[in-house]
Amino acid sequence: MRVEFQNTRSVRRRASLAPMIDVVFLLLIFFMLAAQLGRDAIVPLRANNPDGSGRNTYEGPPRLVTFSQDVLALNGREMSLAALIPALRALMPDPLGEDGPQNKIILQPKDGATVEHMLELMAVLRSAGLNNLAVIE
Repeated sequence: MRVEFQNTRSVRRRASLAPMIDVVFLLLIFFMLAAQLGRDAIVPLRANNPDGSGRNTYEGPPRLVTFSQDVLALNGREMSLAALIPALRALMPDPLGEDGPQNKIILQPKDGATVEHMLELMAVLRSAGLNNLAVIE
């Protein structure tokens, strides 16, 4: 018994570029959206006084807010976040004035503090109208 095979001609298929273009566009959209995710927590920082001079003057009683993961203190006295804003306003010589150097609030992170804690604290202070913040080590 003899089996004969016909000479079948193999058909060459061209690869379609449509799936590759779809993948490229999906990756492009993904990276464009991923690049936009970090823009919601932008913290503006000023290096100098608003008048352009390099001098940073500080007037009035000290307003040092230290914070860590679960402790918040104003001038070494622990307090809650709700009590912090009225206590800060009481220490300011002109709480309703412009954000001059007399209204500066100094923030100092302690062990266990993260950038997220600092940004949350800054957001709460700014929502209360306390915008002149300085961060120290």
